[in-house]
Amino acid sequence: MPEALTITDITDDAFTLNWREGSSKTKRYIIEKRESSKKVWVPVGESTDTHIRVEHLMRNTQYDIRVFAENASGDRSKEAATLLMNFKGRQVPPGLCEQLKIKQHSPIACILTWLPPIDTSNAPIRNYVVEKQQAGRLTWQTVNDSLQACTCLVGDLTPDVQYKLRVAAINEFGQGEFVETEPIHIKEQNSKYNNE
Repeated sequence: MPEALTITDITDDAFTLNWREGSSKTKRYIIEKRESSKKVWVPVGESTDTHIRVEHLMRNTQYDIRVFAENASGDRSKEAATLLMNFKGRQVPPGLCEQLKIKQHSPIACILTWLPPIDTSNAPIRNYVVEKQQAGRLTWQTVNDSLQACTCLVGDLTPDVQYKLRVAAINEFGQGEFVETEPIHIKEQNSKYNNE
């Protein structure tokens, strides 16, 4: 009987099932699956290796998986290695936000806008975090870490100093990678907001 069933390479509707060979007499393996709420087992396939791709899965569904061993005579093992799993698909943070733009700025502020990531890992974006970094410094300062919209007013900037801004999206699986703007230069003579 196969041993130690494990799962790797999870996507939104599939994963790779791996196991350890239980006997050197095994010629091939027969793999089946079923939704835990159903009685009928569905063939996944056969393999002469100790892994197989299990496909056509639905997110947030519980599955039973079983693997039988078969010898050269075609005799199937009476017992199967089994695995019960709640399939959630990929569980990773979202991808990169897109099209960062500095829309307008005053001597001490600018407005950063962006588009949400194309790859959200099939989980809704919970919020965004925006940070700023003054030229020549190593550390980033959080501007806002609970934004719901794709826009942020970045204030407390020093005129005639270069800054970089960056934004990352967050879903239930964590924070995605930051994407940065090119360095921006806030000029003192730009006094568009002085009378507002």
